[in-house]
Amino acid sequence: MRKSASLLILSIFIVSVLSACGSSPDKQLEGAWKIVDDQEESRFLEFSGDRMVVRNDFDSQPETVDYRATDLKKGNFIIDIAEPGTQTYQFFLEGKFEKKEKIKVKSVMDSNEPNPNIQLVKVKNLEKEMEKARKEQEKAAAIEEKKRKKDEKAAAAKEAEKEKAQKAENAAKEQTTTETSAATTDDKQPAKETAKNSSSPKENHSDLKSRYLNKSDQLEQRIMNEARAADPNAQDLWDGFFGQYYDQWDSLLNEIWGALKQSMSANDFNNLKNEQREWIKQKEKRFAELPDETAASRASGMDYLAFETQNRVLYLIEHYMD
Repeated sequence: MRKSASLLILSIFIVSVLSACGSSPDKQLEGAWKIVDDQEESRFLEFSGDRMVVRNDFDSQPETVDYRATDLKKGNFIIDIAEPGTQTYQFFLEGKFEKKEKIKVKSVMDSNEPNPNIQLVKVKNLEKEMEKARKEQEKAAAIEEKKRKKDEKAAAAKEAEKEKAQKAENAAKEQTTTETSAATTDDKQPAKETAKNSSSPKENHSDLKSRYLNKSDQLEQRIMNEARAADPNAQDLWDGFFGQYYDQWDSLLNEIWGALKQSMSANDFNNLKNEQREWIKQKEKRFAELPDETAASRASGMDYLAFETQNRVLYLIEHYMD
């Protein structure tokens, strides 16, 4: 009877030991785990016996190290890894089994952050899981590359628009300076030359008016045709489009100015020069007051210059070529 009792106690002890071993961290860690954190790349840990395989990248060779797990009770444990070529172990991570297939990482090597946002999730088929993660990573990389190219293209277009607007603005300022200079130069012409101009044959004003109205209409029609070709569905001209034709309107204005100089009397032309100077002054003043912080506002500024110059062309034709 005493012998039977001893055997029963021994059997209970052996079962208890085996049960404890079965719930040890080593046994629970057996298999593959996916590291879930804030990193973009997918990483995996694989435990087998006393070996741990670290897979950080799909294209690189996995790293294999010896490890040991220490049970801290209540599901908590520590993993130490062996330094290559030595028998010295160093801390790798501390974790806790939240579920049978999920581990909450409490701390990790080379990190001073307490309770990092890291989990280990067990995977049943490592190869399939890695292939799935690889495809997701490639898809994310493709989306990021597409976005990068789109941003680069938008930035390049914005910069080109900015440079174009700046060039047009500089040209406008230069042309305005030229107009002012030309008006001043007219004042300084010798009396003999002025007399010569006033005594030269005058072209019929009605012919001038017809010719320059036709040129103005042709330029306006070309602008509208090019606008419709650029966007057939547009109801109105968009910001910056009309401003592209500022140089053409300014060139026509200068041509009209030269014709009037030849066809008008010296006294009438001097009066017109004073009026022209005032128009240039007001145009410069209003242009300087326009906002120029953005490419769109600079484009609107060029629209203003082009429209003002067109209006001046039509004004001179209607009022001085009758």
